[in-house]
Amino acid sequence: MPATFTSAHVRIFVVYLCAYFLSYFFRSANAVIADDLMRDLSLTAEQLGRMTSIFFVPFALAQLPAGVAFDRCGARWVTPIVMFTGVLGLALFATANSFTMLTIGRALIGLGTSAILMGAFTSFSRWFPASQLASVFSVLVGLGAFGGIGAATPLALLNRTFGWRAVFAGGSVVFLASALAILIWGQDAPRPEHAARDTTGTFADIFRSLPFWRIGLVNFAMTSALFAFQGLWAGPYLLDAIGLSEVAMGNILTALGLGAITGFFVCGILADKFGIAKTFVGACSLLTILLGLISVFPSDGARILLAGLFFSYGLCGAFSLLALSDVRRVFPANMTGRAATAINLCGFGGSALVQWGVGVFVSTFALNEAGRYPGVAYRSAFAGMGVICLLALVVYLPRLRMVLKLRRQRRIQSVS
Repeated sequence: MPATFTSAHVRIFVVYLCAYFLSYFFRSANAVIADDLMRDLSLTAEQLGRMTSIFFVPFALAQLPAGVAFDRCGARWVTPIVMFTGVLGLALFATANSFTMLTIGRALIGLGTSAILMGAFTSFSRWFPASQLASVFSVLVGLGAFGGIGAATPLALLNRTFGWRAVFAGGSVVFLASALAILIWGQDAPRPEHAARDTTGTFADIFRSLPFWRIGLVNFAMTSALFAFQGLWAGPYLLDAIGLSEVAMGNILTALGLGAITGFFVCGILADKFGIAKTFVGACSLLTILLGLISVFPSDGARILLAGLFFSYGLCGAFSLLALSDVRRVFPANMTGRAATAINLCGFGGSALVQWGVGVFVSTFALNEAGRYPGVAYRSAFAGMGVICLLALVVYLPRLRMVLKLRRQRRIQSVS
């Protein structure tokens, strides 16, 4: 928070924090309730993956038009209006009696949460000083990521006590209250009268940029690795491949969520110290290694070691947030909003493809005697995710070399 802030700053921060917490919670919830969904509605792994991944399709597609709407109408109006579709989606999900109803509900939840994070970024960019925007935004993301903790052990206990339908029905009411809170208290800061709006530069200019695609591919790989894992497949992996109980699974997922929260908080600090490009490469490299380790982890392995792997996985995956900072260095200031939403499209579009793709792959394996998919199915899928991260690293390395070269040139010029 700024060194000097008003009650308006606090209100803006709190209403968007609550909304992002709920967004993170419902994005991650299917990992815990996956077993119940498959049993209650007779879903296959492919259907579970397709239904869960559909969240990211409208989420990703909404990014570009949302960026334009924010500039024209302001985040105070756009964000809650979009969130109202999420209220409908949560209610539909809670009452679904078929795969089709579940899928439509999940898609509406994805659409309803699509404007929250960028709405917060847009609002904060006008309310908070530019020198403090990055730190305030990282605090929002870090605290909001506690939604992933809520969607672990607490959700497992709520699911056991009340059932997943009651959780989503109650969630629709809470989500509606959050949308109304933004509408009432999330006012946009007035634009300075002298501020001229620079509309030069288009999305076509962004998508023609090679540096954009280098950053975008790493964001694709890291964001999808985190969200496809935390949002769905980590849960079935722990149940089917490792043989944990639901509560024990929730505990391991809690370690994953805590790692992500830690990563959101520290990624900016490390990037400031070592440089964005170096930090980005380091995090993606470690994430690739962790995917390999998880893909060979034995079912009788030490639980404390598994929790450590999951914590580290969440920590490294959260560094995908640096893509927003990296892309800001590629384009002029007047294109920051469009570049940020375009990079978000890469991350969340990738999450949809990978989350669904894992389900398609896992469903090609036959169920075992216990009616579960074999551990090799999940391990092979996670190894494939590691390959995607490795390919993204190879594509990004020329950018790292270019950044280091420019830094050396500046250092030589400053000395001379």
